[in-house]
Amino acid sequence: MNNIHTSTHVSTYFNEALVDRIDTQKYLKSNGKIKKVVSDPDNHYTAAIDDSGNITVIVHKLNRFVSIKPSSPATHLVFIRNGNLLVAQQNGHISQYLASNGKLTSVIKHHNSKLLALEYNPVTKQILTIANDQCTLWDAQSFNKIKTLFAKASYFATGSLTPNGQSLITSFQDGNVYVWNLNNFEVTAKSEVEENMKNQKISVSADSSRFVIGGSTAYLYYCDISHSPLCISSFALPSGSTSVKKIKFTHGNYLGIITDNQVFYAIDSSTNQIALEFRLPKNKGITDFDINPNNLEILIVSGNGEIFKYDLQKLFIMEMNQQQRLLERGIESSLVYNVLKPGNQNHSLKFESHVDFVSHGKENVIINGESKLVNDPDDLMKANTQRETNIIQLCTFPKHTLEKMFKSALINVNSLPNMSVHKLRQFLQKHKVYPDKHRAFIYKQLLELPLNVDNFATLVQKGLYPSFKDLYRKYPISDSKLYQKMQTILSCLANFCDLFGESDQFIQIAFPFVKLFGQEELLAFEIVLCFAHQILQNYFVDFPHPPLDLLQNIDEIIKYNDPILHQHLKQHNFKFVDYIWPFLSGFFTSALDKESWLQLIDYLITYNDTPELFMFITAAFIIYFKHPLMKLKSKDELEIFISRQNPVSVNHIIESGFSLLKRTPIDKIFVKFSKILPLSKTSYNQFTNYNVFNVAHSRLTRQQETEAEAKLEESKHKIRQMQSLTDQILSVEQRYKEKQENLIRSEQIRREEVIYNAEQKLSRQMKLEESIKQTRLQQLNKIQTLTRANLQAQEELRQKELDLLEAELQYQQQADGQQMQNRKEEIQILEMEAQAAARLRQVMELREKEDRQRMVRMDMDIHRQQEEDRDNALIQQWRVEDTEMRLRRETLKQKKLQDLYKYEEENEKKLIEAKMLETEILKEQQMRDIERERKLRQIAEQELDQNERYAEYVKQLEQEQLKTQIHKLQETLNHHRQKALNFSQARLNQAEEEKNRLLNEIQIHKNMLSAKQKTLQTGEIESQIAQKRREAEQSIIEHEKKLQSILLDIENEKRLMYELQSQILQREKDIKEQEGFYDVLKENEQRAINENRYQTALQQQRFEEDLNRQTMQKSYQQQQRLQEQMQLREQQLIQETDQMRETIQQENMKRLEEAVNNNTLLRNTNSNNQSQDYSPANNFQRNHYKMPSEINEEEGEQDEEQ
Repeated sequence: MNNIHTSTHVSTYFNEALVDRIDTQKYLKSNGKIKKVVSDPDNHYTAAIDDSGNITVIVHKLNRFVSIKPSSPATHLVFIRNGNLLVAQQNGHISQYLASNGKLTSVIKHHNSKLLALEYNPVTKQILTIANDQCTLWDAQSFNKIKTLFAKASYFATGSLTPNGQSLITSFQDGNVYVWNLNNFEVTAKSEVEENMKNQKISVSADSSRFVIGGSTAYLYYCDISHSPLCISSFALPSGSTSVKKIKFTHGNYLGIITDNQVFYAIDSSTNQIALEFRLPKNKGITDFDINPNNLEILIVSGNGEIFKYDLQKLFIMEMNQQQRLLERGIESSLVYNVLKPGNQNHSLKFESHVDFVSHGKENVIINGESKLVNDPDDLMKANTQRETNIIQLCTFPKHTLEKMFKSALINVNSLPNMSVHKLRQFLQKHKVYPDKHRAFIYKQLLELPLNVDNFATLVQKGLYPSFKDLYRKYPISDSKLYQKMQTILSCLANFCDLFGESDQFIQIAFPFVKLFGQEELLAFEIVLCFAHQILQNYFVDFPHPPLDLLQNIDEIIKYNDPILHQHLKQHNFKFVDYIWPFLSGFFTSALDKESWLQLIDYLITYNDTPELFMFITAAFIIYFKHPLMKLKSKDELEIFISRQNPVSVNHIIESGFSLLKRTPIDKIFVKFSKILPLSKTSYNQFTNYNVFNVAHSRLTRQQETEAEAKLEESKHKIRQMQSLTDQILSVEQRYKEKQENLIRSEQIRREEVIYNAEQKLSRQMKLEESIKQTRLQQLNKIQTLTRANLQAQEELRQKELDLLEAELQYQQQADGQQMQNRKEEIQILEMEAQAAARLRQVMELREKEDRQRMVRMDMDIHRQQEEDRDNALIQQWRVEDTEMRLRRETLKQKKLQDLYKYEEENEKKLIEAKMLETEILKEQQMRDIERERKLRQIAEQELDQNERYAEYVKQLEQEQLKTQIHKLQETLNHHRQKALNFSQARLNQAEEEKNRLLNEIQIHKNMLSAKQKTLQTGEIESQIAQKRREAEQSIIEHEKKLQSILLDIENEKRLMYELQSQILQREKDIKEQEGFYDVLKENEQRAINENRYQTALQQQRFEEDLNRQTMQKSYQQQQRLQEQMQLREQQLIQETDQMRETIQQENMKRLEEAVNNNTLLRNTNSNNQSQDYSPANNFQRNHYKMPSEINEEEGEQDEEQ
């Protein structure tokens, strides 16, 4: 039955339990799809196989992927130690890659076909690989092969190692399942599942207590490993599923499966309850999954190749909550919880060998019909209890079963030609051996076997003989069926005679007969018994020692027929026990091959009336090897000769045996043989030719050895348990140590990441500072370049002015020279111009004044130029200082802007967080609204549906009940009416009969009675008739009363129906009121939601306004502060500049006034000197025709003097 809330799985779980979604398209180079995925237990890597067989490894730590293209398409993946990835390829090779870089490290080329399973056990560090023909166990550290199991009767289907590393589970294609002990590779349990089940999948629980098998069948097969014998129970898959695509235990007892309808189910294997049913959204389908047991995350591969990661624990919790909510609504638990239905499969044990073993130096044992190889012989005691149980079950057959089993042994002699013993001997002499297909019939005829089924059934029912419980130790047999038949026949022989159960030689003698005639156990039993009675009647006389009389008689025959050989043997101290008993102890089974041994037995059975023949054949066998025996000098050489199988001609030996029998005198035969055959048809003849005391002593000794071995095995079992417990403790400690190392390693990795991030951050910061420094240096270089350009331009201007001045000076010098020449020329006429001297003096004074003014102007220009240069240099210095200040202000401004940006970023971040918080709140509120509306709608719909269904159901029920009741009432009424009518009719008939009878009587006695008596008699008859009529009417009235009561009941039921209808109407009214109440609740809730939204939006708006206002205020204040500082600094600079200019102007004016005063004084002095010492012409020549530099020097000297 499907879960009623299945439709809510996808949306709810997809939104809330999804951890990550891996887009595989960016990892795949082609347009392929992912078909298989596997996760690293440490959650460092995720590996996937696409449909082309290529591998993609996703490295989560570095957020990158590695592509691997193997030589052959990959089929299986598994992570082993230290991030190594093991890959099984389609050609059977196994490759190991480094998951971090995809480097190939090693390749195992062992299998020749595609692997069916690849598994790694972290506890034992072993790798399991399974192909069709073999199953191999590897050491994961050295990749050395530990053990290989080869398939025999059927091919392997799948297999798995138990998590504790103690057992191996293998499944074959014919349905057989085996559980192996990995300590000694014994089969500890066995059972079977559905035969020829394809695509078998197997998974073992984490506690190694159970395993589950699934495949192309509609059933899951559960098995508890701890129970013995192994019992498998089947359970049907969920509805709509016909096969299992993958199966794996998730955690604890929870089993995860993917069915053919591409749905993931999590099943509690202890209760068979479906704990989780999961589908991907948009009906994508699930093709594969893998579960990380450390963090309980499940990787799911969709049908289109996408990989989804879900929190499995959250899925379980949500499913439980959903189920609890459904239960709280009053829904029945049978509709909420889905449980797997038990299957109707019946599984019986089979005893067939499916596996051959490859091993050296190990003993072969049989456990559960399987051949086992073990190192320690003491481990063979483990299967005693199981072996005894199987043999007891096998041997306790009822009589009719035995008759059916051995019906084929009852050969119809009439259907075969009548062959006498003489003809058989002639046939044997001609062909030397009997045909295999007629040997059973011939032996039966020669030995005259009774085929006593009753006696044999009695021996079988006695069960397994104690000494044959561990027969596999003494006589290992690989074929399980032959081994069981051997145990059965030997147990019957031992139950018949204790000697046969205590003699080891008898087992070797009986084995070939069991192998030949094992299909007909009764025939084999009686042939062995006849052989023991007739041929071996003196074989066990000295048991448990060799039969000395028999051996001595054979030695005497050898001495008589070949004294040279006998003398050589005695000369080298070879006793007859040394060279006769080794061949005779197993009755030549180790010395002859199968054909030769059968030929020998054919002769012995044919000539069973001459039982001493085997002594002469034994003597002939020894004499046959005369030449090699004559070369032997020591017992070691003799043992080597006996141990190897020497080539022999049985025909020659048999002919020699008959020849020795003929020519040996009777007095040389002192061992007496008697004719015992044929066996009795009522009860078998007792075998008494042995020492009973020795047999009893041997049995007692064997029991003591068995008890000692049992005690030793028990002590070893305890030691193994202690060792196992110690190993578990060590493994726990190792796991704890590895866990601590992993934690330390992860902490180290985390610290390295933190240091790496800090270094990266510091590097980025240093690069940023370096770029800022470079920018500032570039700006300073630009300023210096501009300053140099300005200075160079000023220097060029100054150089131009100097050039102009030099040119002017040269011109002036030329003019002065010319004037001097003119003066010389004019000196002569100066006297002639006396009249014009005053005027000329005035003109010269005027010119001198102008020259002085020009010179003053020039001086002032030079001084002004110097002052301007100094001012320019000072201004340039101020500009540099202003530039530095501006740079400082820019730096401070940038710092302030960075702080502002950081503050704005923080504000934006807070604003974004507030928006995200608001979005999340709105989203959660919307989700709550949607969920609440959906729940209310579901509740309303469910209640409406339930009410409608209930009303329809009640209506139908009432109609059916009404119809049924009316029908029953009608039938009852008709029945009662008919019954009443029948009864009334019967009573009327009786009354009529009575009346007729009375009338007849009246008529008879009419003549005898008087008229009065007639009258009286007539009155009595009428009164009786009236009485009977009254009784009939009374019964009719009673029936009518019953009918009335039935009608009243009908009326009451109608009234109840009307009341029920009124209750239904009232219920509908209540439902409508509830719907109205729910509508009011919805409106109130919607109103509250809108109000909350409005309040949230209002708070958000206020928060944004406050944030913007504060940000604007702070930025405005900072800008105002910066502007005020800049204005203040500019005002200070302007004031300082104005003050400096005023100071310079004042100093310049003072210097100009001083210069004017000095020039005035100098001019006055010069004029006085001229008037006293020189003439005006000379004064003019001395004062007006001097170089400007001389005039300046003179003025400077005069200034110094003053």
